[in-house]
Amino acid sequence: MIAVPIESYAIVMRLNFVWHYRGRIVTRGNLGSDELLDCHEGMLVGQSKETSRGGDSVSFKVPIPLLSGGSRWDAMALFDSGAFWLDGPADDPTAMVSFDLSCFWGFLFCLMPVAIGAVVGLNDPEQGAIIAIMGFGWLYGVNQILARIRIP
Repeated sequence: MIAVPIESYAIVMRLNFVWHYRGRIVTRGNLGSDELLDCHEGMLVGQSKETSRGGDSVSFKVPIPLLSGGSRWDAMALFDSGAFWLDGPADDPTAMVSFDLSCFWGFLFCLMPVAIGAVVGLNDPEQGAIIAIMGFGWLYGVNQILARIRIP
């Protein structure tokens, strides 16, 4: 087993914004807390996510998202874990639903062009760097943009 210094772990955790998508949604006060969480839980279950519910939150975790049996076209297909929770009473028009979604496996998948670029870069470093940057930017960037558009 390799011992990782706690400082290295802290640096990685500061960089987790790369594979996390966080935000808030206004509830508009037209549903109660349970109904609102039922809606989010139903969406997750409908997209083949295993959910757990506790208090005013719904969370999910999938070992490897694209192999979990759900459709790749689902809005939440890229995310392997996450949570939705209520900030305030749901019937308040200013109440918010906060979320924290993680797409770590998608991030790792998108690192493949970087590896290909590194192999190509053994012979031509400039071309390898271009392949790595363009490949990662395209795969990960477009996936993030689409996820931000499609998240309810």
